[in-house]
Amino acid sequence: MNMITVNICTWNRAKLLDQTLKSMTKLSVPDGIQWELIIVDNNSTDNTSEVIDHYSTLLPVKKVFERRQGKCYALNTMLSKASGKYIIFTDDDVLVDRRWLSAYVDAFNQYPDAVYFGGPVKPLFEKPPPKWMQENLQEFSIPFAILDPHNYANYVLGMNDYVIGANMAFLKKVFQTREFDCKLGHRGDQIVGGEEIEILKEVKAADLKGVWVGKAITTHFIVKERMTLASLFNSFGRKGRVDCIKRIRLAAAEGKRIFNVPTWVSECYS
Repeated sequence: MNMITVNICTWNRAKLLDQTLKSMTKLSVPDGIQWELIIVDNNSTDNTSEVIDHYSTLLPVKKVFERRQGKCYALNTMLSKASGKYIIFTDDDVLVDRRWLSAYVDAFNQYPDAVYFGGPVKPLFEKPPPKWMQENLQEFSIPFAILDPHNYANYVLGMNDYVIGANMAFLKKVFQTREFDCKLGHRGDQIVGGEEIEILKEVKAADLKGVWVGKAITTHFIVKERMTLASLFNSFGRKGRVDCIKRIRLAAAEGKRIFNVPTWVSECYS
């Protein structure tokens, strides 16, 4: 294990991406480890390209452009470019701890038979959240992409444990027979999500080992625009869409008749 790939897919979030990449310049890289940072620009129209170029002299950046709009197109393009034995995934609005990369390397060495990994995602609000939000933060773990069980050890994940796309890693061999479903995931302003869940379901169904990496800590930067009831309602609505797509796909696979399917659903399950 000499090469590790770190991946970020991004679309029109240059300011947030700049924060993410700045945090990566402080990473502690273990001796003997080489890493590449594949940043896939998914057809951005802001100054994303300039931000990536700025960090190309500070980080081992491999810049990729994917014109087809959709995060899963970007992810699948990244898979075709990745050189690492392991691929670590994060997002363009995430800050990584200095020990993030080294914690994953330790886990890869400690559990050579594991194929997927995940670590904590803590929230960092752009402004202090309202009292009702702070008091019920555990209810908003899905829309805010928070996963923090306050356990910073390494341990084997159970069937009911999960990891999230903002902070996860896979053995690259997992994707020899799999790719991300381009009917799911973000597509510009159309946010569906759920792309990593399907991959995780497959590896769990195959009884492949997963590991929690407690010291691979990240922080999800939550902009003030997401800290409203309207934004939360939209997030839960998107989750409902993903659940609906999956249920209808399952019914179709089982040969059941489906009636009165909304257009947006039929486009996604076919």
